[in-house]
Amino acid sequence: MSTPNIPGLELDALSLTLNTQRKYLTTLKKNIEAFSNDDFFSAEKGEFSASRYRKTVRVDLGEGIRTMWVQVNPFNGDDSPLRIEFKGHPYEEVHYERAVQIIKVLLLNIPTEKVYTCVTRIDVAMNVEGSLDYLYCHKLRSKVYSATFAQKGELVCIRLGKSTSKFYLCIYAKQWKESRYSYVTSPGCLRVEMRFKPRAPLESIFTELDIQKRLDSILFINRRRLFNKNILTASQRSIVRRFGITPLIMSYSPNEKRQLINKLKEFNEPLLSPDFVLKRCKEIQDQLCGLLGNPEFR
Repeated sequence: MSTPNIPGLELDALSLTLNTQRKYLTTLKKNIEAFSNDDFFSAEKGEFSASRYRKTVRVDLGEGIRTMWVQVNPFNGDDSPLRIEFKGHPYEEVHYERAVQIIKVLLLNIPTEKVYTCVTRIDVAMNVEGSLDYLYCHKLRSKVYSATFAQKGELVCIRLGKSTSKFYLCIYAKQWKESRYSYVTSPGCLRVEMRFKPRAPLESIFTELDIQKRLDSILFINRRRLFNKNILTASQRSIVRRFGITPLIMSYSPNEKRQLINKLKEFNEPLLSPDFVLKRCKEIQDQLCGLLGNPEFR
């Protein structure tokens, strides 16, 4: 697909738990208590958490809509005493600097090498020029598909895979999410989000995710090129325009499905080069490891 801008790869959300050896647990709990009661961070807001923790402290990281949630006091004693969640991930250095400042307070007097992280949720996203009517997306070996339509019937969001699984895909018109109750969606930008629940250490998270492998499992098909080749009948093209390519693929028998996918692969247009993906993932990994200030992770 020819587009004026190469789509980027960015971190959209991150949730992780932090734990330590038993002999440092008392120190960690004291740090958490001091943090929760301290008004040093002017943007803090204490709230009751609706998740697995009794209390949440919301911290504004500044410089835009960037928020860090610190969750403490788990309902289940077997859970980690500390959970951190980023929304609108702190991509710029100023956000990371403030997040590092907060984490240092939480881990005061605890050696970094004695802190164990577990990433429970991480979203990696791309912004792509186009629309769901122009770029058809299909996740290979997908067994679950759902779609959302705007009030005038246009397709605005598709989900491939179960939201409870370790990896699923969400693709939507970006303007729709900003005004999902409007009658008309604005064309132009398509959001491709890979959502993971890896339960893996922070320092090796991108090795665990293997983003290139995930991208290779997604077909990005240019509608115009596909339709010009008359691979699909008129009724099939109508289905694809209305619901996307996946429902059509899933309607076939296993053998017919393989044959159709092999034909569609001829029209697959990867959005990112493997070299770019490798470099970008390394950049993000370095930023994440910097959260704990451990140079050995870099």
